[in-house]
Amino acid sequence: MTLASDAFAIARAGIRSVDPGTAVRHTFRRSRAWLELGARRIPLSPAGRIHLIAIGKAAGAMIDAAIAVAGPGADGLAVTPRGYPPPRAPIPTLYGDHPVPGRGSFRAGRRLLDHVASIPARDAVVFLLSGGGSAVAESPAEGVSPTEVAATTRALLASGATISEMNAIRRHLSAIKGGRLALATGADRFGSIAISDVVGDAPSDIASGPTVADPSTFGDALHAVDAHHLRSVFLRASCDTSSPGIAVAGPRRRKEASPASGALLS
Repeated sequence: MTLASDAFAIARAGIRSVDPGTAVRHTFRRSRAWLELGARRIPLSPAGRIHLIAIGKAAGAMIDAAIAVAGPGADGLAVTPRGYPPPRAPIPTLYGDHPVPGRGSFRAGRRLLDHVASIPARDAVVFLLSGGGSAVAESPAEGVSPTEVAATTRALLASGATISEMNAIRRHLSAIKGGRLALATGADRFGSIAISDVVGDAPSDIASGPTVADPSTFGDALHAVDAHHLRSVFLRASCDTSSPGIAVAGPRRRKEASPASGALLS
């Protein structure tokens, strides 16, 4: 043994410990009646199917591991940035843009919303989330254009805003973030497994929380805009108080929580 071999062994052990597939296999279990996501259980309908939705840089590895657990009959959809490995399993895969959402991201976002809305109520959905999910799949909120979402993201990336500040703004411009993807599903049973890439591991900040309730208010989003002097660089629909994006009537009200359950892997 040498210092060099010890260093390589430590590095390899560290990489193995954060392997997305390994993390999913340690957390996701299936029995005849249940799906187990960490400490959470999702009941299975005898006539229902399992759907796996993976979003982010680790989407390929996560959905490969999850489909091996879910077993025959499970289907899925993966969205990952261009240049990242797709699933090895024969799963439809969409490629979005990162770190700024582009045409691929908006196509993927629309496809995701349509896909989850078509899932029957008796089925179960497991969302598999990882870093990069905020950009690779996006659908603008009503009244906000893709161009405005992209311009807002560029301004935020250059502003020095924290991830929580960025997400408070981005969630209010999105039809996917802040629990809206989970609320769009037709299934009565769903949960999430998320691999954290953010300090603090807040589920609402991992991929901007597409399956968990938005903890921020419209007022919080505007405060972040003003804290970084961004009103002058944002396009109108991103920060105008008449816009359905960030600011609408009742800026102090918190939005209704989504019922998503899940497991956080950090």
